[in-house]
Amino acid sequence: MIITVTVISYNSETTILETLNSVLAQDYCLSKVEVIISDDSSRDKTLELCDTWINSYKHKFYNCVLIRSDVNTGVTMNCNRAWKKATGEWIKTIAADDILLDNCLVSNLNYVDVNPQVNFVFSRMQCFGAREEILPADYNLKFFDLSSNRQHSFLKYQSFNIAPSSFIKRKALAEVGFADETYKMFEDLPLWIKATSLGHKLSFNNDITVMYRIGNSISKSDTKTLVANQMFVDDLTTLYKSHTEGLGTSYFFKLEWLIYFRVLNKTSKIFNNERNLVTRMILKLTWIFRPLTLFMQFKNKHLN
Repeated sequence: MIITVTVISYNSETTILETLNSVLAQDYCLSKVEVIISDDSSRDKTLELCDTWINSYKHKFYNCVLIRSDVNTGVTMNCNRAWKKATGEWIKTIAADDILLDNCLVSNLNYVDVNPQVNFVFSRMQCFGAREEILPADYNLKFFDLSSNRQHSFLKYQSFNIAPSSFIKRKALAEVGFADETYKMFEDLPLWIKATSLGHKLSFNNDITVMYRIGNSISKSDTKTLVANQMFVDDLTTLYKSHTEGLGTSYFFKLEWLIYFRVLNKTSKIFNNERNLVTRMILKLTWIFRPLTLFMQFKNKHLN
């Protein structure tokens, strides 16, 4: 079976070789692995490093290509370029600062072999860098026992990070229309919401398959710049506005998130996006203005 590994890069010169070498170290037969590197107009030495790596190792793989973009389009379009180029039956996506464990492809293939009905699979990941822990947290695992319909309802209120471990059937990804390019800075949550709305259940493989790099920034972004953080916050605001429409508590829920996003954005600008003791305290204090969100998170931690 051909598996496609898509590596998503942007200004990743300090980490991308570690990521690519983790693909090279897979226990799975490399002649059945397609590698697609999609770069979003890097301005450092990322492309040069990729070219050298491809020339050195392309003979080991089923296929190995680099997609270049002349302009920076954001992480969502960067993912879509790679996904639409993929020819493997399954797609394993990894950011160019994360690492695949050697067992990643084999573990996921073993899981789907035993569970042939699944299309979207997630697993555990070992965080490293600014914080070390294993995700998802144990209390989040109840989410994967829910039906696709209940998962969809859950995701409209809140989410937790599962994207770095995703293993997706290519035909299912095409069926849901790939990532929604309305959102430039993140592709994952809108995709999970769309997939579950179409009846795709998000499944869980209990193995640790990836290492996820945690940065020391206040808010997440693909570029770690304030402009990108502003776009990320704007995308999240748009998402939560659109997916809480029609809910009885939607007005208050949206108001809470808007307060949080504004505090997040102001704090990011004032402290130059650095996560420190003061910024952690400020963000924790936002819970005073978010009682409904706090209640929903407590409720979701105790899902049956």
